[in-house]
Amino acid sequence: MIAELIVALLMLSVFSAILVTGVRSIDLQQRAIQRETAILTELQNQQQRLIARYESGEFANDGMALPNDWACSDWFLRYCPDAELLGETVSEAADAGNLTQSALVPVQLTITCPTRPGEASLRRSLVFWMTHPANVGQEVSE
Repeated sequence: MIAELIVALLMLSVFSAILVTGVRSIDLQQRAIQRETAILTELQNQQQRLIARYESGEFANDGMALPNDWACSDWFLRYCPDAELLGETVSEAADAGNLTQSALVPVQLTITCPTRPGEASLRRSLVFWMTHPANVGQEVSE
């Protein structure tokens, strides 16, 4: 009887330890998702502010203004080094002359969200459309 009680208590403590570990793991995952969401939200907000400044023609003196000749610039290489344009890196597209003056340019920005040491980094992609500098103020047709 006492042996069965001891075995039951040991099983209960093992089960409790497993449950606590699982709850901690879920909590860490939720925190990582919250950090990732905050980073993505801030990137999207920055993107919208940059697009609004760009489209209005107001460029702050912070070095973030898009250049007049986007195809020859390294703007994305400096500020969005992991950006991809239709499956090509921006530098490859610029080298190949594929950054043309089309009305809208789709850009996919992949970010890596840091996590705690020992955890895998979280990677997410944003896809947004930028107006080519030569077409500011022009009507966009699809």
